[in-house]
Amino acid sequence: MGVVFGKSKLVYGRLAEEVNMSEMNKLLDFLCRLDKYNIHYRIEHNRDNAVMVITDVPGQKWEVEFFPDGNVEIEIFRSDGEILEESELERFFREFSE
Repeated sequence: MGVVFGKSKLVYGRLAEEVNMSEMNKLLDFLCRLDKYNIHYRIEHNRDNAVMVITDVPGQKWEVEFFPDGNVEIEIFRSDGEILEESELERFFREFSE
């Protein structure tokens, strides 16, 4: 996520010393809260300028992205609760394979 130059690290085009720590604290506070409440999560880096935290809870998937400017974006995916038959796997591969 960064490139080291001597003792400075370039983060999203800015020196690490210039990154507002409150921006990083939002992410760290969120992770600590997930840990405190025993909510499983994983961290991904899919965009150059964001860190995504993904949580899977019963019936929902949350994608929470933290940006260097302090912005946070949240997308929630909800299940309708319908349980499908095994035959749906063929439709899955038909629709989503390249």
